[in-house]
Amino acid sequence: MKIKLVTRYSGPGGTFKPGDTAEFDADAAADLIDGGYAVRVDEPKPKAKPAAKTYETKATEPRTQTAAKAAAKPKAKRKR
Repeated sequence: MKIKLVTRYSGPGGTFKPGDTAEFDADAAADLIDGGYAVRVDEPKPKAKPAAKTYETKATEPRTQTAAKAAAKPKAKRKR
């Protein structure tokens, strides 16, 4: 059971300061809660992730020339 310690606690499981959360077996956690040394921490349920959004795009026809190739072509001279 997960608990949050209210006071300093030192035991076989380690040393904890006020505000620390720790995992204890049910009997030890119940003793600490009953003695006023800790409070129970309710573990939040994991939230389901929303489904990823999908987008549709229009199909486009491929370009035959790139902008660089079009710019490289010399312009035709006009007749006067």
